[in-house]
Amino acid sequence: MLTSLRALLVLYVVVLAHVVIGKLVMTAGPSSMAWINLSEGIGVAESIAAVVALGWLFRARRGAAGAEMLQAALVLAVLQLVLDLVLAWRLHVAQASDSSLWLEAVLPTCVAHAADLFLWLALLPIADEVRAPRGGLSGPFFALLGIRFALWMTRSLFSLQLFVALGDAQARTYLQAMSYLSLALSVALNGLMVLLLARIVARASTGDWVAAGAPAEAQALDGGGRGMGRDLTVGAIWLGVGVAVTAASFAASAGGGGRFIVAYGAIIVGLARIVRGLTRRS
Repeated sequence: MLTSLRALLVLYVVVLAHVVIGKLVMTAGPSSMAWINLSEGIGVAESIAAVVALGWLFRARRGAAGAEMLQAALVLAVLQLVLDLVLAWRLHVAQASDSSLWLEAVLPTCVAHAADLFLWLALLPIADEVRAPRGGLSGPFFALLGIRFALWMTRSLFSLQLFVALGDAQARTYLQAMSYLSLALSVALNGLMVLLLARIVARASTGDWVAAGAPAEAQALDGGGRGMGRDLTVGAIWLGVGVAVTAASFAASAGGGGRFIVAYGAIIVGLARIVRGLTRRS
């Protein structure tokens, strides 16, 4: 369990850096296609890492307090990965349209915020078990999560209406302000998640909480579920290679010919290993 918690901590640090650097690049000037493709690839890699880390943690926590919340977070992480792959595909083969608003904006917004909510709720019992301090974190997290959800939904559903009602210049100013507010909220939310995970990892790493009467959790921390972790890791590698080969082939074909390779074999093997890791018994 400790390894998966550390992986989640590293993942959220990477996500936090990705959010900040992405905004700086977008603010500096017109974003190049190279950065867009790189950012898209990083997002897919983050989704894959989230599925692996959450799957490993769920395996270690099965039957413990908060396992249902963790399972919900895992299911939502898998759904988010599927959405990332679908949206990446649509970005290269089709143009956005009003009919795809729900797929491209509304559904990803709902899934992302629900995943963060369930993960937070799943981490609270772990914090209590290892006696990690978490006072004063949940209230701000829930409030900021609700505000960002409302902001993202407003921006997704009513951007066109703003241009009609306010005019081009005022609408752009308003949307830019919303973008900076969204950045601040995302930084704050990811920062709170990093802080909670850091407290849990720091406390769990000491091992002195085990003596207080949590032998089952101690066993989980000692590395239970190695077979599952191996399957998840191998599956993530296969899936990542398949997606990378497909994306690189598609990018290379954009200059001419229009033919590209879909590495469906590697993708299927990766997904199969991930499913096997999530369903196997110790």
